[in-house]
Amino acid sequence: MSGKAMCHQHPESLAVNQCMDCFAPLCQPCILFDGFQTVCRSCLEKRKKEKRQGLIVRGIVATLVLIAVGGAVWWYQNVYVPPFDYGEATAGVTKWNRVLEKEPCDRNAVLELTDIMLQAGDNRGVVERSNQFLAACGDYPRLRWMTYEGYKRLSEWDNAAGEATKLIESDPYDKDFRWWRGFVYEQKGDLDKAAEDYRQSIILEPRLNSIPINLADVEERRGKPCDAIFPLEQLLFYYPDARSADKLRSRVSELGKKGGCGADTGTAKIQFTPGSGIITARVEINGKATGTFIVDTGASYVALTEKFASTLNLSTPSSTVLVHTANGNSTAQLTSLDSVQVQELRANRVQAVILPELGPGVDGLLGLSFLGRFKMVTTEGLLELSAQSAH
Repeated sequence: MSGKAMCHQHPESLAVNQCMDCFAPLCQPCILFDGFQTVCRSCLEKRKKEKRQGLIVRGIVATLVLIAVGGAVWWYQNVYVPPFDYGEATAGVTKWNRVLEKEPCDRNAVLELTDIMLQAGDNRGVVERSNQFLAACGDYPRLRWMTYEGYKRLSEWDNAAGEATKLIESDPYDKDFRWWRGFVYEQKGDLDKAAEDYRQSIILEPRLNSIPINLADVEERRGKPCDAIFPLEQLLFYYPDARSADKLRSRVSELGKKGGCGADTGTAKIQFTPGSGIITARVEINGKATGTFIVDTGASYVALTEKFASTLNLSTPSSTVLVHTANGNSTAQLTSLDSVQVQELRANRVQAVILPELGPGVDGLLGLSFLGRFKMVTTEGLLELSAQSAH
């Protein structure tokens, strides 16, 4: 055949071209095209197979890329927290962080740091940094002031309540820790617990000037308008000339009508020895027993000794509360009295506490849950009480 190339599939036919991949000679019938390139049948099939595999690989790669991009977007939107911009406070944050790098359990440093962070608005950072310190260095109640405030500002009420509870456990007689937790319970809508904490705070410090309003609000929301009156009366007793006094008196009157709380009636004139510092009165409780009570405007509640209370057949006390007494800190049982009467002066539905004892010859204290309802005028050797509101 004069040395000319013959087709690799048809040896009897003269080759007119060749495969671009394997260089096999091709006759006219065997010529196939992939685009503008001449290929044999086997190489064309091979090319098609490789293209299919390439498409699969590219699809897998594209899918993985999409997943990665989507995951990155989700992480950025839901997890990533950009560095907090402390602005002018940056130098202070840097300073105290460096101190803590050298002395990780320096209490003063962590307080300074978290205070700066809190003022800058980094509430989450305060919580995380404080918890890191507490886990590494042990409990530090003062630092929990910061975690409580951080959680509160983040509206993480359960965590805030938990921090306040730990503070109460560290110092049960601290009035502030009680109302801190009461505020959180109020935000959560747990009104029973809020009322209990607000009440306890006022028992520990009768002169509080804002918490009585919180307690009154909670009691009214609980459907107990008569119970809402007492903290307002106590507030008015201590701050009769406050700018809001007239509004508070109007509210007391409205609550009394709303609850049908009954009227305080009568007058009483109690004589005492000038300069003695102690005023005593004969007080009748529930129309059943009469005892000697000390008039005590520093006590939030009327108080009965356990011995005197045992003569009254009172219903089971509602709860245990903490109190400050002349003999130190103590516990008492919270109860309610149907009536308290001094001479012709009478009040119904009076909140009271029961204490173990109050000293020789003393059956109780005439506190603000009774006195706060009346107008008090003291002259030389004479205390005059008269009804001033109807509830």
